[in-house]
Amino acid sequence: SNCLFFFSSGSDGAIVRHRLDSDTGEWLQLSTLRPGGGLKHLTHLATVQRKDAVCVPCVLGAFHAADFVVWDLRGGLELWRHRCGGAKRPNDLRVSHGDRGLGFSFTFLYSSG
Repeated sequence: SNCLFFFSSGSDGAIVRHRLDSDTGEWLQLSTLRPGGGLKHLTHLATVQRKDAVCVPCVLGAFHAADFVVWDLRGGLELWRHRCGGAKRPNDLRVSHGDRGLGFSFTFLYSSG
């Protein structure tokens, strides 16, 4: 059968790996990872494809109170933190993988009202 593997994350602080069988429509939750660090509102999940064609999560963008945090899932540590007012602000994270390693940029919308 043809299976699609994917990840989901959300405000419960968990990253869940899923499998969807495209022939039968069966959807199965395979595993759950909680990265820690007090991160609750997970908004962005970047993956990297290994040589064996398996995609694994490597960088997480999440909110801890009013701060946006970029978290290294493999190393289990915080890479960067910026106070921006919390998860209700429109935001985006772009993660890139290159010869010189990992790069990222974070954008958020702020209005002084």
